[in-house]
Amino acid sequence: MFAGLGARVNTEVKTISFLSRKPKFSPQEQRQCLAYWAEELKLQKLLEVEENRYIKAARASRATPASLGKWLQDAKRLSEAASELLKRHSALSVPNAASEVYCAWHDRYSSYEAWALAEYQALGRAIAGEKYNTFATADLALHKERERRKAERKGKQLLKWRQGDS
Repeated sequence: MFAGLGARVNTEVKTISFLSRKPKFSPQEQRQCLAYWAEELKLQKLLEVEENRYIKAARASRATPASLGKWLQDAKRLSEAASELLKRHSALSVPNAASEVYCAWHDRYSSYEAWALAEYQALGRAIAGEKYNTFATADLALHKERERRKAERKGKQLLKWRQGDS
């Protein structure tokens, strides 16, 4: 009674396994993807440098109230860097095989730009003694982190596909 069912289940598993195989890249697509990924890594490094600068200024400003102006300047710089980063990302040459990864990183940079601008504006209001919405910046911070994790997953998938074809 169960013997026929087992054979059917094994066939279905093979079919599902076949449908879920990783895509094969041609050598040319591999080179294009690697060139794109190298440019993407440069942008990620730029973001990391600017973010670390901002974090350092934020920590220093908590230690001395006189450094609030420096923190505001670094917040403005971070906001401008995020906008520039998004422009540079939009100008990248993207192979079809890497389009999902590109879109994920574009979403990441867009959410980062929105957060950086909101952070700069909120900090300016706080220094001026005005009210500002801390929940909005906190929500944007959570969103940018979700987008970062999603983009990193997509990047790892691209690299796994590339390695699987070597």
